[in-house]
Amino acid sequence: MSDTTVIDKLKKGDKAAFDELFRTHYKYLVVIAHKYLNDRDGARDMVQDVFLDIWKRRADLKIDQSAKFFLRRAVINNCLARKRKSDRITINSELVSVDRSGDNSTADQLAFNDINDFVNNVINELPERCREVFILSRKKEMSHKEIAAELDISTKTIENQMTKALKIIRLELKSKGFLSIIGIIINQL
Repeated sequence: MSDTTVIDKLKKGDKAAFDELFRTHYKYLVVIAHKYLNDRDGARDMVQDVFLDIWKRRADLKIDQSAKFFLRRAVINNCLARKRKSDRITINSELVSVDRSGDNSTADQLAFNDINDFVNNVINELPERCREVFILSRKKEMSHKEIAAELDISTKTIENQMTKALKIIRLELKSKGFLSIIGIIINQL
């Protein structure tokens, strides 16, 4: 069956079409998800979640390209979203425990404050649009789509500004000898 036929049947609730789509693309999509998550079980779960979501929204699907490309893009987007959310939760939890725990030594607290001040200074020195996008994304936790709507610019511009901001921050941290904690700091932002 062609992609168009499978998608048309899927939209009408044809379980056989869904099964064919699943059988045809599942292994490939698990490989793609594994590249992003570095976790075989997590990759399988991610692909199953994507297929479940497609089944739930089958009547409203708008697929303008091949099914393989559409599914690949859906898996990648979900992997990136899960990774961002996981990184933020993990790092924010670690930093909150460092920041608020009564068990931390004064030296730990001072080190945390120094790094935090340094990163905030770097953020304040970013180019205006870059800083604005970065703050909306990382501090106010807005999605790229929400930022694009608020600032009346494209999501591609948002992605470019975030890439630029993270690169600048990474380089500044590296130049000050914070090389060993760059990943933690960047993911926390």
